[in-house]
Amino acid sequence: MSDNKIREMKPIKFKTEITGKIHILSGIHIGGSGEANSIGGIDSPVIRTLRNGDLQPYLPGSSLRGKIRSLLEQTKGVELGGSTEINSLFGFSNDNTISKLIVYDSFLSSKSEEQLRLSEHLDMPYTEEKVENTIDRISGTSEGGLRHIERVPSGAEFELRMMLTCEDEEDLNTQIKLLKKGMSILEKDYLGGNGSRGYGRVSFQDLKYVKYDLSSEEYYKAIEENDLIITE
Repeated sequence: MSDNKIREMKPIKFKTEITGKIHILSGIHIGGSGEANSIGGIDSPVIRTLRNGDLQPYLPGSSLRGKIRSLLEQTKGVELGGSTEINSLFGFSNDNTISKLIVYDSFLSSKSEEQLRLSEHLDMPYTEEKVENTIDRISGTSEGGLRHIERVPSGAEFELRMMLTCEDEEDLNTQIKLLKKGMSILEKDYLGGNGSRGYGRVSFQDLKYVKYDLSSEEYYKAIEENDLIITE
């Protein structure tokens, strides 16, 4: 018999789309690739993507998803993959558990995109420069001199979008409850790097949950008519 066993799949009943805003409460740094531009230049740039003709900072879905999962596992006191409950939501490849949650990349809201693009108080397009000292913990002296870190400034907001796949109402309620718990913990922690220096405080706002009943004939009829019915 093949080691790759065929697993019986339960039918999917619901897709739930979760949208909202991620408000940046303190400058956030999620690093990208690249070396320092020059002496005195940026040592640690943020990750960017081409959007609307500009290279704009964004929050990778993998970073948000990974942080929420990590915090849930920490509060439960388990290592990666050590909780069946958490694995059910995020998946775990070691036991072939499929993720029920998709977290999409978060881009600047239209409002923040315009405000940051037109701002005269930023050091770089859409971002600020934060200068930090690197301190030797033993001697208490400056170890490596100054480091120049790029951050998205406080006050910016990103668009949040996630998709949750569930088997039934009970499963849906269980997964939503766990996800909300993880997001709440994150609001009391940080996202990105340098959290111990106060970076990366975030708040989830304007959250909306839209449930799509895949077992409903009206759902597919609406698709055929190009007029999707939304049930909440």
